[in-house]
Parts: sequence; C-alpha cells; structure tokens
Amino acid sequence: MIPLIDHPKTSTIFFFFPLDSCPSGINLRCYDFIGLPLQWQLSYLDLFIESRSETEKNKGRANVVRGRMARKIFSFFLLFILIFSAATFLVLSEGLDRIKSDHLHRQQRVHQAISSELATSYALLEGLISYKSKDYQRLHQKALEWVNTAGIHADLAELKMELSKSAEFPVDIYLIDDSLIVRNTTFAADVGLDFKHPAFTDVRLFLKNAPDSGEILISQPTMELTSRRFKLYSYSTLPNGGYLELGLVDPDLNLFFKTFIETTKRRDDVNIELFFENWGKLLTPIGTPSAEQPSAQQEIDKLQLPLEQEYSYFKQVVDSAQPLRINRLIDGADLTSYYGVLHSITTSIGLPMRLLAKVTFNNDWVAEFEKGLTSLFVALATLAVGFMAALMFLVRHRLMVPIHTLVKAMRKSQPVDSTAFTAGLEELSFLASNYNLLLKRNHEQLAKLEQLSIRDPLTGLHNRRYLEQIYTSEQTRAIRSDDTLGFAMIDVDYFKAYNDRYGHPAGDEVLKKLGQLLCKNFRRPGDYVFRVGGEEFAILVTASEAEPIVTQFETLCADVMNAAIEHSGSQICNFLTISVGVCRVYPVEQITLSEAFVRADKALYQSKHAGRNQVTEAPDTIHDE
Repeated sequence: MIPLIDHPKTSTIFFFFPLDSCPSGINLRCYDFIGLPLQWQLSYLDLFIESRSETEKNKGRANVVRGRMARKIFSFFLLFILIFSAATFLVLSEGLDRIKSDHLHRQQRVHQAISSELATSYALLEGLISYKSKDYQRLHQKALEWVNTAGIHADLAELKMELSKSAEFPVDIYLIDDSLIVRNTTFAADVGLDFKHPAFTDVRLFLKNAPDSGEILISQPTMELTSRRFKLYSYSTLPNGGYLELGLVDPDLNLFFKTFIETTKRRDDVNIELFFENWGKLLTPIGTPSAEQPSAQQEIDKLQLPLEQEYSYFKQVVDSAQPLRINRLIDGADLTSYYGVLHSITTSIGLPMRLLAKVTFNNDWVAEFEKGLTSLFVALATLAVGFMAALMFLVRHRLMVPIHTLVKAMRKSQPVDSTAFTAGLEELSFLASNYNLLLKRNHEQLAKLEQLSIRDPLTGLHNRRYLEQIYTSEQTRAIRSDDTLGFAMIDVDYFKAYNDRYGHPAGDEVLKKLGQLLCKNFRRPGDYVFRVGGEEFAILVTASEAEPIVTQFETLCADVMNAAIEHSGSQICNFLTISVGVCRVYPVEQITLSEAFVRADKALYQSKHAGRNQVTEAPDTIHDE
C-alpha cells in the first residue's frame, strides 16, 4: 500500500494501492495511479474531485428542473382554476339573469293562458242562462199567481215546495214591501233585510225597473253572500203593492261554478283567486258553498275592509284595460300577483258586472336557486383548490400510464391484463375488464357470423361458400393420404311441379327433410353435404380408389324414394325422387372445383335424360386412358 495522501481541497483521505492488489470485499473505487509522479497523482485527484462535483451539480440541476416542472404544473393548475372560477361565475351570473327573465316571461304566458281559459269557460255560462231563461220566467209567473191568490202573509213553505219540485232545484221566495224591506221569505237569514243599503244597488234598480217594464226581470248570476251558493234572481211587482223576488239555486249553474273554481285549483304552481265586481262598488270573492248562514249585512261589512287594497288594484286594471303586475313580500314569501279582467257584462238595467282574477306566483324558488348557486360556486372553488395536489398526482401517476396501456392494447385489438390496473382507478379496471369482455364477445360474434356465412339458412347445411373454402384443403388431405374425392350433384326431380301443386312452404319442408336424409347417409369424417342452389345439393366424400362411390348414392336414391314423400306432380313416381351425377377426383389430376362441378353436372344431366331417379358416374379420366 502506498502512503495515504490527505488532499488539501477536501477532507477526503486517499489510499493508493496497486490496481491488481485492491482489497476485495470492500466498497472502494481503485485507480491505477502508481508509478506516476506525485504532482500528477494530485492532478488526477483534482480532476476526479471536479468530476464528482460536476456530477453532483448535474443531479442538482435535474432536481431544479423537476422542481421547476412541478411549479409549472402547479401554476398551470392554479391558473386553470382561476380562469375556470371566473368563467363559471360569469356564466352562472348570466344564466341566473336569463332564468329570472325566462321566469318572468313564463309567468306572463301562464297568466295569459289562464285568463284566456277562464274567460272562454265563463262565456259559455251566458249561453246556458239564455237557454234556461224561459224556464225561470215560468217559475216566477207561477209564484206570482200563487201569491196573488193566497196573499202576501201566507205561509210560503208550500209555495217553495211546489216551485222546487217543479224546477227540480231549490227556490227561495222573497216578498218585499214598498220600503224595500224583506217582510216574508223562505230564506230565514234574510228576514228584515233592507235593500236600501248601498251594497244592494243592483236590487234597487231591478225593483225600480220592474213596474216600468211590466216584465219579469232576470239578473246575472251572483254569489249569495250568506250561503256562498250561486243564484239567479227574478223580479216583478205585486198587484197590491210590493215586489216578488225568487232566488233560483239552479244546480246546473252551481255545477258550472264548482267546475270553474276547481279549474283554478288544478295548477300547483300558481294560486288563482276569482272575484265578482258588482255594479262598480262591491268586490266579492268567489268560493265554495258554506254550511254557516250569517246575515247578508254581516258578510257585506266583513268584505269591505280586507278587500279594499285588492279592489284598488282591480280598479287600475279596469282604468288601464291592461293586466297589472304587483310584487310583494308577504310573511317572508316573494310573491308576484297579476290582476286582470276575465269577463265584463252590462246587465239589462245598465249596471256593469265583471269577473276578475288574481293569479299569484311564488318566486321563492328563484331566490333559493340563487343562494344554492352561490353556495355551489364557493364549494366548487374550495374543493378545486383543496384537491389540486391530489389531482396532479392522480393525473401523473395513476391515470396516464393505465390509459396509455389500455389504448395501446385497443389499437392492437389485444386483450388487456385487468389486474395491472388495480393500482389505478377502479373505473379503468372496470373499463379494461369490459373491453376484454367486449373483445371476447366480438370474437364470438365474428365466429357466429362466420358460421352463418357458410350455412344455408333454410336447411342448416353448408353452402357453396364453405364448399369453395374446404375443397382445396380436402384435396390436399386426399393427396397426403393417397385417397380420392367423390363429388356429386343432386337435383330433386320435378321440384317446380311440387311447388306449383303443394306450395312453396311445403317445398321448403321437403328441402329440409331431404337435407336430413343426406346428412344421415353421409356422416363419416370427411363427408360434407352442401346446398348449392334452390333444389340442388352437392356432396363431397373421401374414399379409397378401390371403394365404389356410386353404390352410396344409389342407396341414397332408394332411401329418398322409400321416405314416401308424396309428389303427385312427378311424371315418374308418386313419391319424391332425386337424380344424382357423380365424379371421382384423383389427387394427381389437381382439378379445380369448377371443373368438378362441370363433370358432376354432366353426369347429372345424363341421369335426368335417362329417366331420372338414378345415379350416373362421370367417365374415369385416369383409368379410361
């Protein structure tokens, strides 16, 4: 061992050994410095140390590059998240504004549709009243005659029963004195009712016009304030002073309004309220009948104050002839109400009467949607930042490599080892497994299609395409085994006549049976049965040169005839028969399938020409020579 050198530039101590005497079993780097001057040895040490330093620097540079790449990837993802967040915020804001606008337009369209539907329905009521007005007048005339006979102080219960029975619906009777006070009536709640009250302007005008017209006047349908039922009223004067009024509770009228009200409740997305505006002074909500019967005066007083604000909105609609939209916050609910006139009429006494509708939409879902959208945006942004590092790792280590492997296998149409994806995403493992399954099924389908392409769909026998595929291979096999091939063409005798007499379905059945007979007679390994045309079949067999081929086909002809398939259209037999042409193919000939067809077809022609139901073998071209 050469004495050690303590290098001045490092704290490393170097020991010098001859190169062939470096200690074994010790992890040392040995350099052949022996024999060099000490100054050279130190120079080599300097170069060695500088090389080691450069290597360390390169490793450091690589680490810096990787760090820069990581920062670039981080910066890219961060920039992407910021751009995505800003774009998402703008898109969601614009989408929310569009949703609000669409919601407003939808409300307007729904309001117009509801108003049109209700107005059309209510217009039908006028036709119903016009149709039944004469019946109402007859009832009133009958009551008038009864009161003139019995007097105004008589018990009206008998008259009510008689009128209700005649009309087949309840009829209330009111006897009113000249001071316009109800003195006698079958409707107990209205006894003493004073029609001079401002709310009964229409009644006063009807009573005022009754003497002048000398006719029975019929009012427009109204809702009776106490019973909440819909009535028609008829008016006339009494000969001895006072007035007679009938309240007609026609079930057809109430059924119409019941259906009309139910129509407003069919929609879950809106709340529809209906009102009558009577003679431009009183707003009456339309509702279902009530079991309670408070006095009319109490009902009028109860309606005035709560509906004052609603009536002011409806008056604006009447004045402007346009629907009115009002946005309000009631009990924390954001509501939009549309006020409109459904139907306007002027009664025979000149008083206006209107059917009004208030359609209210709840906008809470829009506000909730906006809050949810904001929360969703904040949550998405937070999650995006929180999972950025995990996403980077997944993309780099657990996504790209498995996808590359999968795509590479797909491009080569090769199966994928799905167990290799266990360390990656489960979706990729699932995709790989399903790809393998799909590839397997595809191969199976191709195999099935291949079978379908070489099979006759009617008989299930091989077709000519398969014959062309195996002929060469069978010929090659025959050459190796020093055998010969027998090729036969078979034709059903008078098959057209069979189809003409028994029909094509029966002909198809015969072909199936014949195919079964052929397979039964030729089922050895190396025997093939084909259907090559409509009623034409072909058979390819392998036989030794000494084995007679014709005998097998003569047996086949006999079996077909013995099957006793009726064929009255045949000119040679009452049963189905076949004609066969056979040729022997010797290996040394190397003839093509087309040439074999020609030989067998010529032999088949000879069988037919000789009377059919027989076998003819083509001339032996080898031994005849």
